[in-house]
Amino acid sequence: MDAFALIAQRFELRKYKAACNAPGCAEPPTVEAQVTETAGFQTRQLAALFLCNAHVLLATELVGGLRAQAGESIIGLKELAFGRLPGA
Repeated sequence: MDAFALIAQRFELRKYKAACNAPGCAEPPTVEAQVTETAGFQTRQLAALFLCNAHVLLATELVGGLRAQAGESIIGLKELAFGRLPGA
């Protein structure tokens, strides 16, 4: 299974920024997690996941699974603050 298919299987990407991309979650997102793949000198963005605080660790688990099957590609994760953070 390719990397994008794995991401699409585990997250509801159609929600985009409207709600957390974790399955069944309707909370507003607080973090944007950008998942990238680098092969040789080329980097491509696989997905931008919008997650609430409760589901941020799902992105880390996803990257671990992608790295296990990536072969020589380098899978990266960059988390960015999105929207209004709780307590801010």
